[in-house]
Amino acid sequence: MSRLLIGTRKGLFTLSRKAEGWTVDDVKFLGDPVGLVTIDPRDGAIYA
Repeated sequence: MSRLLIGTRKGLFTLSRKAEGWTVDDVKFLGDPVGLVTIDPRDGAIYA
C-alpha cells in the first residue's frame, strides 16, 4: 500500500492507494494551513 501526505491551506490530508485508485483516509488540522509534512522512517511519526 502506498501512502501520500498532502499539506494544504485547508489542512493535512492522508491518501492511500488501493486497487480502485487513491482515496482520502484521514484529515487532520482541518482549516489550519500545513506548509510542510514528513514521516519519520524510524517509528512512522508524522511531523507537520
